[in-house]
Amino acid sequence: MTKINIILPALPKKPVGGFKVLFEYANKMAEDNYDVQIYYPKRLKPEKIKKGIFYKYIFILSKYLNYKKRYAIKWFELNTKIKENFIYTLHEKNIRDSDVTIATSWETAEWIGNYSQNKGKKLYLIQDFETWSGSRERIVQTWKLPLQKIVIAEWLKEMVHEIGEECTIIRNGLDFTTFAIDDNIERRNPLRLTMLYHKLEWKGSSVGIEALEKVKKIITNLEVDLFSTSKRNSFVPEWMNFHEKPKNLKKLYNQSSIFISPSLSEGWGLPRAEAMQCGCATIITDVNGHRDYGTKNEHFLMVKPNDSDDLAKAIIELINNNELRYKIAKSGNELVKNFTWENSYQQMKILF
Repeated sequence: MTKINIILPALPKKPVGGFKVLFEYANKMAEDNYDVQIYYPKRLKPEKIKKGIFYKYIFILSKYLNYKKRYAIKWFELNTKIKENFIYTLHEKNIRDSDVTIATSWETAEWIGNYSQNKGKKLYLIQDFETWSGSRERIVQTWKLPLQKIVIAEWLKEMVHEIGEECTIIRNGLDFTTFAIDDNIERRNPLRLTMLYHKLEWKGSSVGIEALEKVKKIITNLEVDLFSTSKRNSFVPEWMNFHEKPKNLKKLYNQSSIFISPSLSEGWGLPRAEAMQCGCATIITDVNGHRDYGTKNEHFLMVKPNDSDDLAKAIIELINNNELRYKIAKSGNELVKNFTWENSYQQMKILF
């Protein structure tokens, strides 16, 4: 049986789009009878590793005290055939020999690039230009490593090509068992909007809230639902509904006519795609990951990033123009039907 190691940069205790992508692939591999193991390191960057036997024993003790049960992935259902490994570092001795080993971030690529041939074919899935966790120079150096590079978007493919490297583009798939249209698009309340709230500045939540506040002054009966993996804080206006870790995100999307994604940067934009699956008309910012699929004014409205006035104007336009809102919602929904996990997985499988 072919052995595949998937090396993650951390244990994701909360829902994260990039990790969800990897778990979807892992499930597909397990269903296809591959022997899949996932690795979660406690210490990721070599310069951050605390040396000494004391720290090693602390980690061993934490594993003994049911570390896996305490920190198991509760927001995603992994195939039971997949083995999860909680390790202190990504030193090669902590990783089993395999036929394929997959790096999933620039930090994991640094480690895997130094692994021996015992770890099999080395793949590197690039989902964004991860400058929030490292320097541009260090990230680009990992793109030059002798790994089979896979990118999820055209803009990432262009960046990899610019430094003289080759890569394969495989766009993300979508979960059509969880997200779909339940509520008729034309019967929804046009004044109800949804947005992901995120603490990371580049997600643009503060710009989105600022725009919604401006719309509220003009359309006083505006209804807004924010959802997040974080708790509500003082930055969220009292009049907005806030859903922390919603158990039925599909219902939330289906109750909304409009979804806004005000990101200042985006790898691909999974929540936006989920909203399109559920029949929301979407407004997105003109940033790399958002441009990767669909056509402006046909599948979405596009606004300038970090511009609350432009975003507010687009929101008002969609609220007031029923025909435009219906058209964008329906065409967007048709567009994302092309993104299935089976298609993505079959493209990935060729590289094993």
